[in-house]
Amino acid sequence: MKIDEAENFDANVQMMQIIVGALTAGVVVFGVLVLTILDGGNRPAAANQPTILGLPLLTALALGFGVITLVASFVVPRLMVEGGLRAIAGGSTTDETKLTETGERQVYPANDVGRLLPLYQTQLIVASALNEGGAFFGLLAYLIEGNPAALATAGVLVAVLLSRFPVADRVRGWLDAHLERLAELRRDEFSTGP
Repeated sequence: MKIDEAENFDANVQMMQIIVGALTAGVVVFGVLVLTILDGGNRPAAANQPTILGLPLLTALALGFGVITLVASFVVPRLMVEGGLRAIAGGSTTDETKLTETGERQVYPANDVGRLLPLYQTQLIVASALNEGGAFFGLLAYLIEGNPAALATAGVLVAVLLSRFPVADRVRGWLDAHLERLAELRRDEFSTGP
């Protein structure tokens, strides 16, 4: 079955675009608020703030958290996908039943694209949420302490979040690559046997 023939492919891609767009919009709107309306508020004096490596405490924490979430946003989804692929390759196939025009039930074998699309969506949401959380923390640290390093942390994470925006060609490419990986896992499992 071709990827474009998969049921609801375009609807799935559109839903993923809405999710990533909403995650991005939330950070951007908060960033605009921080930079315009809320900026210039009463911040604690720099002399009274504890520091880590020369940075104010929250800024240093936001930078550290930003690095951790950035790395995790690449590592965790890969682990999820690998586990999901192994589960799909080793699991039994589930068939799909649909009503025909005459009212009879027709059984269609489950397809791998239909199984991989939710896996792609899940790993995309997890990776995007990790980037979003780090960006929010950076903006919050900037709001409280006013250090540009916190704002830069948020900016980098928003840029990575935007780079994840799912377009149909990207999703197709991911599915093609992972269909091949799934076939490899099945071959490996078949050759080793029970």
